[in-house]
Amino acid sequence: MDRCPTVRGALAALTILLSGSLVSAQEPVIQDTLSADTPTALTCGFCAGERFGVVFRELPAPRRGIEPGDFPITLESVQVAVAAASVTAGPTCVPVETGGSVEALVELYAGAEPPEGAIASLPADAPWSDTEELVWAGEASLALSTAEPGGTGQYAIHFNVLEVRDEEGAPIVIESGAYLRAVVSIPAASSDMSAICPAGASPAFVPIRDADGPIAPERGFIYATGAGWLWNEDPRVQVDGDWGIRLALHRSVQEPDAGVPGNLDAGAARDAGPIADGGLLLDAGPDGGISPAGGGCSCRAAGARPGPAPFALSLVALALLRRRGAPSRTRGRGAP
Repeated sequence: MDRCPTVRGALAALTILLSGSLVSAQEPVIQDTLSADTPTALTCGFCAGERFGVVFRELPAPRRGIEPGDFPITLESVQVAVAAASVTAGPTCVPVETGGSVEALVELYAGAEPPEGAIASLPADAPWSDTEELVWAGEASLALSTAEPGGTGQYAIHFNVLEVRDEEGAPIVIESGAYLRAVVSIPAASSDMSAICPAGASPAFVPIRDADGPIAPERGFIYATGAGWLWNEDPRVQVDGDWGIRLALHRSVQEPDAGVPGNLDAGAARDAGPIADGGLLLDAGPDGGISPAGGGCSCRAAGARPGPAPFALSLVALALLRRRGAPSRTRGRGAP
């Protein structure tokens, strides 16, 4: 597998504006640490057909993830942050100032036994086990976060909020389980934006992640053509953080409104006002990735609407991935 150098740089001003639109009974589940005082990066080097995702499950105390006692769970939305960037020969990741929206496959699975250990040989286009099922999938229009004009590396980061509903427009309720698994497939760009991908296989966007290490082992993952699924912390990949994928849901037992403004670590966070501060990204760390998906699904998926946490992000350093392969098609089914 080809290796790519890590680009280093600084994270400067970071401002977060949290939306006040979430009702008190609706809880965000956040397993990333994207905030005003944590290092953040784009992860370049993915190619078309690659995937990335998050397993939402219990977390070490005092963090609050998803636990078996939370079920039944009513899903409200999945939130995804992706960005426009290109990779030149070298390779070097370059900010892009134009983005628009891209149709991408987003899937949600639910299961009773959280995946652990090696996952490389698990099915690429199906549930990972007999206790897991696909509960929602859809081709969603994702607005790309883009670099601000002027060549400063400033990115205006946007979380797309995708409403989770079944084919009839009704809420999806997961009666029992222990975790939820979200997967985002990266489609092909309309033009070749990457020097490290085969012709015609450049990604239409790249993931956004924190860069302070995984919140816990076996939570973030990627799919690599020729290698299968890999956890972010796998030595072959070494993604030093958690993807910008979040959930909003209703638990069976509501927690008291908790959290403090600016605490975007995993768990419930109440509505908050503006937060302004800075941080220093000393080293994005060796990053990784590999390869496939794309395709469509047969269920209903709402389009993107303004997310709950848009923010301005100064990214001088953009971390890199590694090697890529050809895309393949994947299909999903909606929840019954």
